[in-house]
Amino acid sequence: MHISSKIGVNSYSLKQVTLGLVGVYAFSFILRWLKQYEMLIIDPDSTRYIDLAKRWALHGAAYAYDHCDLMDIPPLYSYLISVGVSYGIDPIKVGMIVGISCGAFIPIAVFLISYSIFNRYDYSFLASFLASIQPYLILTSVRLLRDALYLPLLTVGISFACLAIKNKSFLYWLLFSIFITLASATRIEGIVMVPIFLIWGILDLLFETGSFLVKLKYFALSSVLVIVVFFSLTFYIRFNLSGTKATWGNTDLISLKYLGRPHLVE
Repeated sequence: MHISSKIGVNSYSLKQVTLGLVGVYAFSFILRWLKQYEMLIIDPDSTRYIDLAKRWALHGAAYAYDHCDLMDIPPLYSYLISVGVSYGIDPIKVGMIVGISCGAFIPIAVFLISYSIFNRYDYSFLASFLASIQPYLILTSVRLLRDALYLPLLTVGISFACLAIKNKSFLYWLLFSIFITLASATRIEGIVMVPIFLIWGILDLLFETGSFLVKLKYFALSSVLVIVVFFSLTFYIRFNLSGTKATWGNTDLISLKYLGRPHLVE
């Protein structure tokens, strides 16, 4: 099986593309793993996430939120660290593993975004290589901060959105919804991708060629899928935080910020 890359006589088999992406991930992982040995200082915010994670693992979520000042912070990053701590792993090591293993997926997502736009494997592999060696992305992956998890989730979500737009696929929109919800559960800013998706749908209705009714049906079904999945997963996370002092909630906090009342969410 060969997939044309539209670069003259060259083409890549599915196996070659897969092996190439595995190589990109391994290269990105190694660069980030080596970078961690230069990180001698832990950011002050990192200690707060680690303390929350340790209390969460040892005493449960209710106790953890009773003894911290992170009630309005999205919980996913600290929760993942707490899972590792519950198995006896040092929280700093868990944070590094989360950041490095997830951060190495960013070049893969960049590859998918590039291919969905240019439809050329040479451009896509070049873009993924540049993302692999980008200094800020490497540094972010080894810092014990939420961005180490947020950026990979956001980038992967965007890559699925690009694939959904290119292929008109509900499966890709489902994956987009899941990753954007997880990104929002890491940093509240992730929710902005939902209105961006809705804006794209409106622009597609107005300017994309094709039957208006067919496009309207696809946009309506895609919108329902994205919104239902996003709010269902958000509700599930909030439900699991019930009984704690956690005040995080995608819609509540982001709405207050956009209404110009940020003092209520600080």
